[in-house]
Amino acid sequence: MYARFSRVLCLIVCLASGAAMAQVGFSPQYFDLGLAEAQGTHAYRLFNLTKDPKQVKVSVVSWDFDEAGQIRILPSTDTTLDQWVVVNPIEFTIPPGDSQAVRFSIRPAVQLAPGEHRAMLIFDEVLQPQAPGEASGAGAQTALRARFQFRTAIYCQVGEATRHADLVSVSVDATTLKLELRATGSANVRFDGQYMVWKAAEFPGLDKLALLGNLTEENPSLPKGMVAAGGLPGQPVLPGGNRRYELALRNRLPKGHYIAVLLGRLGDDPLSHQLAFDIAGR
Repeated sequence: MYARFSRVLCLIVCLASGAAMAQVGFSPQYFDLGLAEAQGTHAYRLFNLTKDPKQVKVSVVSWDFDEAGQIRILPSTDTTLDQWVVVNPIEFTIPPGDSQAVRFSIRPAVQLAPGEHRAMLIFDEVLQPQAPGEASGAGAQTALRARFQFRTAIYCQVGEATRHADLVSVSVDATTLKLELRATGSANVRFDGQYMVWKAAEFPGLDKLALLGNLTEENPSLPKGMVAAGGLPGQPVLPGGNRRYELALRNRLPKGHYIAVLLGRLGDDPLSHQLAFDIAGR
């Protein structure tokens, strides 16, 4: 049975009045499970990296993406996955410097249709009442209190999950790499790889390229002739959907002839694509 989840630790930083800062974290980033696997017990872990206790409330909703690629909360029905996600605990307090496991399992009481089903867990901080005089006082400004909220997806695959997508378009200008995907399989699909931009005269050929290890856009170590590189976006495209991505290049490209390369994987399929383009200028 197919099962996948991200082990990335996500840190959420909330700022208030330019000074107050609260940090919490959670792991994994999401779960992507086959139905048999999903009926077991799985857990997120929340981390409180502050000096104050954090009270948290958990809710479960149905969701998808809108046309702009933003999360859209949907009404629940008898067949939406959120109805069948059992979460424990749903309210708790994390002491300073401590963590809390939040366990879930999926127990559908109806037969789910083949394909991908989705739910989202929302972790909301519950702010405690302020002590008298804490929020205001003679000559004092009322403090803006920050609270965190973060959301994490649970994908449940019923039947065989196929992750395929068409690369609808690729374009590059002096500052931005633009991509569009259309998911054609039965499950969400993601990029896993890198983009590279080469001076055309020094491009070694697609067959001689490999992924660059330890590459970051902030501190790239680029071979001669490569002028830009970075990771491809990890945000998913849902089955049957389209999604556009815009990746800002670190440095503006001067006038010249270039080759853009996408290398890695796109869902279940290898990704190896190149595009010649020109940057006009004086």
